[in-house]
Amino acid sequence: YQRRVRVDKLLVTLDTSAKPVLVVAANSGLLALAVALAFAATRHSTSLESAAQVLDNSTMREYIGGYAAAKYQRMMGRQGVRKYTDEIWGASQPSEEELKRWKAVGVKSILNLRHPEEMGSAGLGVFPREADLCKEFDLEYRNVPVASMNDDEINATKDAVQAALDEMPKPVIFHCITRRRIDKVAGVLGLIKE
Repeated sequence: YQRRVRVDKLLVTLDTSAKPVLVVAANSGLLALAVALAFAATRHSTSLESAAQVLDNSTMREYIGGYAAAKYQRMMGRQGVRKYTDEIWGASQPSEEELKRWKAVGVKSILNLRHPEEMGSAGLGVFPREADLCKEFDLEYRNVPVASMNDDEINATKDAVQAALDEMPKPVIFHCITRRRIDKVAGVLGLIKE
């Protein structure tokens, strides 16, 4: 687990760095290669098999294969967009392509409820660059961190979330990593009518 979190943080650094980037590991060139391969496999749809073939070390190949597969599975398991109203929608962490599609269908604003400590955990490489991507796509962007699904946390932040939803141009999509937190916040805000 600790190694995966360390790779997540390194990938966030790569996401936000000017390209090209030289990855160097003080103790092991193999670790640097592993990080570079994980970045390619999880961010650029590089065939993991072709990327991992460069590695002679079967343990490292298995690690990178498992890391990329776990990120891919998490990305594929995300929930889609849910319309709470005509103007307020909920979603899981969007990819760069999803941000472009949302803009094309008329979305005007993105409200991110993810906490900065979550950077890298989805494996899409978007959260660290989301504000810049939204600016590039002419989408208003705000981040109101809701750190957990804990009732106390949601109640402590609901007014800030509601204020952002009220102020932002519509339609607005607000998101977290999987949309579960968004659905809970939407329920507290009275957006879910069942």
